[in-house]
Amino acid sequence: MEGIAPIEAKPGNKGIYMPIGWKRDHIDPCNGVYYPGGFVFNDVKSGHTAAIHDIYLRPDGAHAQVEIDGQPQGEQLVATYKLHEFALNVPTPRPLEGGIGPKRWPFYTSAYLSRTVRDLTGIPLNDGDYLANLDAVVQYVP
Repeated sequence: MEGIAPIEAKPGNKGIYMPIGWKRDHIDPCNGVYYPGGFVFNDVKSGHTAAIHDIYLRPDGAHAQVEIDGQPQGEQLVATYKLHEFALNVPTPRPLEGGIGPKRWPFYTSAYLSRTVRDLTGIPLNDGDYLANLDAVVQYVP
């Protein structure tokens, strides 16, 4: 996995780090919460690459621009989530990190992403399978 700035791959490809804040992302009342940058998956076995970038979180899930092997696929719903799994954990104190936020906000594969991964790599990923966890810490200076 590779990051597309400002998103970076964590050491050992154990996830990604998304620096967020008023200088990087924004809330668009019509389009959702926008996160610039993204990440590229390189499947060594099949030789395919998939880039997911310019991410919007909306009530139904995460939408992003997708490129497969360098070919634009347009905006796609790449992951879904359950708002109640996130909302209940937003006010979690995070004293070690100096803020608040959920340690666990699960994201699930969308039908588009699971079908695309299966077609390109043969990996048996299904719609609704657990995909990733968002561990978010909100820090601010009053």
